[in-house]
Amino acid sequence: MSAIKKGINVGLAIIFAFASFIPFTASAASSYTISANSSLQITEWSVCKNVTNSNTKSLFVPTNTSAEWTAFQNNPGSGVTVGVCYTYSWQTGSWGSCSVSCGGGTQSRSVWCQRSDGTTVADSFCTGTKPSTSQSCNTQSCCVSYQGQSCSNSNSCGTNYGTYQCDGSCNASTPYVPPNYGQSCSNSNVCGTNYGTIDCSGSCNASSPYVPPNYGQGCTSSANSCGQTSNGSITCSGSCSASTPSNPSYYGQSCSACTGMGCNYGTYNCSQSCVNPDGSSVQGPFTCWSSPGACNFGLTNSYGQCGAAPSPSNYGQSCSVCNGAGCNYGTYGCTGCVNSDGSAVQAPTYCWSSPGGCIYGTTNGYGVCQAQDPSYYGQSCSSTSGQNACGETQTCTGTLNCANQCSASTCNPPANSCTFSWQATPTSCNPTWYDDGSSCGPNMDIWYQYYDMSYTCVRSTDGAAVDPSYCGAQPTQQNVCNATCRYVY
Repeated sequence: MSAIKKGINVGLAIIFAFASFIPFTASAASSYTISANSSLQITEWSVCKNVTNSNTKSLFVPTNTSAEWTAFQNNPGSGVTVGVCYTYSWQTGSWGSCSVSCGGGTQSRSVWCQRSDGTTVADSFCTGTKPSTSQSCNTQSCCVSYQGQSCSNSNSCGTNYGTYQCDGSCNASTPYVPPNYGQSCSNSNVCGTNYGTIDCSGSCNASSPYVPPNYGQGCTSSANSCGQTSNGSITCSGSCSASTPSNPSYYGQSCSACTGMGCNYGTYNCSQSCVNPDGSSVQGPFTCWSSPGACNFGLTNSYGQCGAAPSPSNYGQSCSVCNGAGCNYGTYGCTGCVNSDGSAVQAPTYCWSSPGGCIYGTTNGYGVCQAQDPSYYGQSCSSTSGQNACGETQTCTGTLNCANQCSASTCNPPANSCTFSWQATPTSCNPTWYDDGSSCGPNMDIWYQYYDMSYTCVRSTDGAAVDPSYCGAQPTQQNVCNATCRYVY
């Protein structure tokens, strides 16, 4: 860091060698200077703050970036106060009473300048034209007191509105009433007659009876069960005058289909065919066997389905034959618990697998021993250890036992063969400025900003990050990211 500061000091010395020839100015958009024991209202980056400097020296306020302005607000320093900004506006009181009741007079009110916290201040703080403190009033002539107020003239045909004149009369006219007002009247068409009376407009208030737009047009009735319809026309109600025709006389009557084995029954449909309730044709009875299993003999029904007594209720369901050695399983047939080939399921007996003796089991439903050595028994196997901190592993060999476990299942990682070190990486430039007291000109010091640093413990083999405990104590390092020369007041 000292080497960097020396380089900056040399560069700044060259700059300030010409300082006496160039006047120093501070841009209003980049910084502000507040004199000792004074305040300044600053608006930058859409944020307004009232900054008060209670110190005996002038205050430098950085606003070149939003980050600088925000950092100063959050940490203004000793003797510096950052507060809210005030706004100012004109305020008015209520108008007083008029000096006369008619013929023209004056009335007055209070007008003052008010700060946003409610404090009354001098008029010079407010901008814009100051509202008037007086105005004319009661400029009307001295007629009746209610001149110009609303008035009306009413009868059975409504109300007309106007205003009172200076002499107290109302200028509203009387609503017109036809000479035949209220007499009976009617309105007729092909769909009937509606009755009413003559209204204020002189016309009959009886509406015309409703005539559907398709009145008299041809229409068809809804269909009967066989899809038959009848014709008619649209009536005044908007419905069709045609009625649904009756079904054929034979529709729904009983019928049958017979063979030498007997008869099955149904009903006639629209085409006079004998059908079942679902519309399929009734079939005559024939001989058949129950299913599944063909355990019983019978006749088919009207749908052609076998009506023979069903096989046993448990036919095809799982079953078992058990003893002290366990159970063997099959399914129920017509006569009992059987294997898939129809042979009777046998109870299990104990038996050993072929040489090797890994498995002790039982016979299956056919009486065949099911115990046998696993295919993997005695085969070669290996196990790889976990990685050490350097990412290294080692492999151990063995054989598989009856439980498919490798005799080399426990394999430890090798010792670390690499080295570890701290790697420092700058992350971002910290917004805080620091004055180290180094002079860069008359009444001027060098101010610095430093990088925030991130430290990672890495291994020498591939630079991968590892647990920090392998690197020991974490170092501290400061790298300068910005430097500037500022006046000291």
